[in-house]
Amino acid sequence: MGVIDNSSTHIGGVMKLGGCCREVRIGSSPCTKGDVLSGWNTLTDQYEEYEVIQINKKDHWKSLVKRIK
Repeated sequence: MGVIDNSSTHIGGVMKLGGCCREVRIGSSPCTKGDVLSGWNTLTDQYEEYEVIQINKKDHWKSLVKRIK
């Protein structure tokens, strides 16, 4: 699955859902593997899309997402 990347600006990077910008997190619950979450990151001034690649059933915010755009 690769190394977890804590930078939301790296396309192809994997991170925990809780580390994504607020706009991506809004509406992310419930999410399922394969869902695409998107939003405008006001800190980086970029539109971002993440694909849910692994669900953590105990802690939703620890689910893994991969940046695709």
